[in-house]
Amino acid sequence: MSALDPLRTLTSRRMLLAQNNGCDDLEMPQTVQIRLVAHLVDGALIHRLRNYGEDVYRYTRDGGKGMGEVDLEEVDSAKDQFSVRRVANRKVRGLCRWLEEEGARQNLRIVAAASRPPHS
Repeated sequence: MSALDPLRTLTSRRMLLAQNNGCDDLEMPQTVQIRLVAHLVDGALIHRLRNYGEDVYRYTRDGGKGMGEVDLEEVDSAKDQFSVRRVANRKVRGLCRWLEEEGARQNLRIVAAASRPPHS
């Protein structure tokens, strides 16, 4: 690694900011959409998804800054999906992995996918 690598990184970041009208994608929080994969979603499965959502709420609440925010009203009305909002970029990969592993532990097939909110 050369002494110029930090400068190159800073220059690349400035170029990214310029391309995105000053919107820093490296710092912009993301939304992780959690979707239940099932052929038939019945009342019992919906109940299990909502219990899982409450576990996700506790995990993100206790996970520290940038772990994300879960709206319990959204979880309580969920039929097959809900979101974790405001997830810091540095935490997205680990959170998605945990979401899918925890879903499997609870015998739920979960797909977690991250997306950035649209620029305003």
